[in-house]
Formats: sequence, structure tokens, C-alpha cells
Amino acid sequence: MTMDPAVLEYVEHLQQNVAELHQMGREWGMTDDEMSDCIERVLRENENVIVTPPRKSTARRIWRCIGYTPLVISCLILAVLLLMAGSSLLFVVAPSAEHYLSGKLQPYGYTIFRTIRLATLPLHRYFNITSLYDAECLVENPWYEEPTFECNWCENIKNIESLNDTKDHDLIDGFMRQARPVVFKNLANVVNFEDLRTLYRENKKVLDNAAFFKSNIPGMRSIQELFGDEVDENTLMKDGTTIHWVTRNMAGSQVIRKLFPRPAFIPPESEVTLERVIFIDGHKSDHYELVVLPLQMGYYIQASGSHKVIVTPLKHCRDVCNPMHTVLKEGDILMYNPSIWKVVVMPNFQKKLSIGYTGSFSFSGFDYDLKEVEDPEIQPDPDAEQEESVEEEDGEKE
Repeated sequence: MTMDPAVLEYVEHLQQNVAELHQMGREWGMTDDEMSDCIERVLRENENVIVTPPRKSTARRIWRCIGYTPLVISCLILAVLLLMAGSSLLFVVAPSAEHYLSGKLQPYGYTIFRTIRLATLPLHRYFNITSLYDAECLVENPWYEEPTFECNWCENIKNIESLNDTKDHDLIDGFMRQARPVVFKNLANVVNFEDLRTLYRENKKVLDNAAFFKSNIPGMRSIQELFGDEVDENTLMKDGTTIHWVTRNMAGSQVIRKLFPRPAFIPPESEVTLERVIFIDGHKSDHYELVVLPLQMGYYIQASGSHKVIVTPLKHCRDVCNPMHTVLKEGDILMYNPSIWKVVVMPNFQKKLSIGYTGSFSFSGFDYDLKEVEDPEIQPDPDAEQEESVEEEDGEKE
């Protein structure tokens, strides 16, 4: 039995209306029972009745929107991960792209990271992340290798140049672009152990939170014990004394900067790392390699005493590049590129306590098209050569 076409058309019209009503009810946050009840009331009463959403529909609508929050956050995290993976792949395939992007973003680095820090402030209400402030990395990558330069950067460098001032900015900039090690003579302030003790006692609460402290003196396990009343230079001059003190937080770095200000040769647009390392070496101290620096250029300040240092190429360039050495006196600063050179501080054979300090700064103007490094017309410092010979004689006597 076939139904009248007019009836079929009316039934289809009712079905469409019911579907629209169900859709409207879902948008208002109504349940299926509430929607069915409303439809029945409409059919029983006047067809012009206007159905209004229940009072709880607004709250339910808000709750429904909140339900989408995890999905939105997951999509954002996935987008960030995909962007990072794509960038890493691009930098591996085309290293020049990394150099170009790094140079372009360098002036905005502080602004970008400051914005990120401010954006993450609400997390402090739920997570205590203060223990991560001094961490070198949050997640260690076992496959990570420090970026290195090609060996043509060092194969034609035979000696460490010496400069007596920082007025020739073009010459200094050329040394930096060519990643050449340079010694700035008598540029830094002289700092002795009593200066360090006074600085510590005036800023004890800040400096007690040292990120790392290592001493080979029996019983000395903290910075508080280093600057105790019973410790003086004679105590530290005992054979073999070696102390390393590392600070990585903002407050500690600002305090240490009072004794070790920003060197004058660092370009004004460069960023100086927060990581500061102080070395205290007694007589016949152990030799050690300077720590890996986080930024592109490193410097070592001989603040007290003197030290012989060896500047040697990294392992992959030792067959084509030559190691060099020099003697750093009080006030001298060695500048070098840690991606090409490593610095080894030799034992202290002098009868005076040695205090050293190291830091690093950003520099994006390297001459990546460099094919051959030409020696600037600077003669080696005769005083430095004489100091080296005297140092070697003292070491032989010891």
C-alpha cells in the first residue's frame, strides 16, 4: 500500500523540523530527554510556541567549551614539536640556514626569551621549578655533539697574538670573525682572595646558592667553608690546591660582576652568559681544561698570579693545526673560540695564589666564507716570550 505523496512530503517536513530542533537543543546544551519533552509540548500546544533554552544552558555551554581545552593544548604542543623537528632537519641538511637564522635573531634573543619567561610565570602557582634554574639542560640528549668549525679556521694560525689596548675595534672584530685566539695585556682588574671574601660576606645570601663548588682540600665541601675565618691565602697555597666555583643564576652573576666587569673588547650588541666560573689554584695545582662554554666566544681572565695556558685545536683538527702556549700575567685576558680551540690551564709553579675567571659571549659575525686566514701585521709581544721562558725555567727547577 502506497502512501499519499502529500502525506510523505509532510512526514519529510516533520522529520527535518525535528532534526533542526535536536541540533538547536544540542547547541543550547540540552539533554535528549529535555529536547523530547519540549517537542512533545510543542506538538500538544500552539505550533507558534517559542522554545527557550533552560536556565542551565549557559553553564553547560561554558563547560562544553572547557572540554575542548585539552584538545587545543595538544594541537599547540604538536605544532611546536613539528616546527622544532622541521627546523632541526633543515639545520642538519643546510647548516648555512642555521648560521643565517642565528645571525638574524641574535639582536632579538633577549626580547624573545624574556617574553617566554613572562608567559610561563603562571606555572609557578602549580609547579616549583626553582631547582631547574641552574640546570644546564632539562632533558639530556645522548646524541648531541658540540658544533665545530672546519679545520681551515686554524691550520694557518701559528701563534697567539697580543694586544695592549682595545681601541682598534676593526682589528679586534677581525680577530673575532676569524676565530683567532688573542691575549689582551693588562686589561682586567687585579682580584685577590680577600676581595673574594669581602664580596662573599657582603652578599652571602645570594652567593650561597652556588650552582657548583668543587675543592680538593679535605673537609672543604662548600663555599661557606672556603670563606671561613680559618681559611687564608697561606691555607690555599698548599701543594695541589684546586678550587672551582660556578654560578649560573642572575643574582649571583650580578654580584660577581662587581669584581669581574664586562671586558671592554666585547661588542655592545653581544650577550654575556650568566654562567661565571672562578678558579683558585695553589702551588703545584693540577692542570685542567676550561669548562665547555655555552656561547660562541670565550674568555679567561688571570685576575691574580700567573699561569701558563696551552691553546690546542679540537680533536678533529689536531692533524692540521698546531697547539700554542702563552703565559698570562695579572690583568691579562685570553679570548678564544671554544668551537675550534680548547684551553688547558697548566699547574701553578709560582709562589702566589692564582685566581682565574672565565665567561662567554655571543658573536654572530663569523666569516663563514673564510678559505685562508692571513696573519695580521702584529709582531709577537717580546715580553710574553720572555715570561714564557722564565715560567718554563721555574717549572724545571720545581
